[in-house]
Amino acid sequence: MMEDHEFCDSCEGCRPAIASVDPVTGKVGPALPRTSPPMRAIDEYWDNHTSYEERKSYIEVTLHNSRRSIDMERTRKLTDAFQKLLSELPDEPDQS
Repeated sequence: MMEDHEFCDSCEGCRPAIASVDPVTGKVGPALPRTSPPMRAIDEYWDNHTSYEERKSYIEVTLHNSRRSIDMERTRKLTDAFQKLLSELPDEPDQS
């Protein structure tokens, strides 16, 4: 579990993560590695297309359960951008 602390851009725990999900059972597994194509895309967007305030709000909502309207609005816009970005990635080859 991540230690509870203020948002910090240099903290690895203050970055988005994507969990793996078994497509058959829906069981949530470990986070995807930062080197995976989806995480590389998210990290590039996070590093180059977001403001400090957007990043802080995202972490406040996703890790600290903030319900401040400005945090919720910024997080919604950011997650919409993430969804669009991920939907544009090529499909992963079937591992079976």
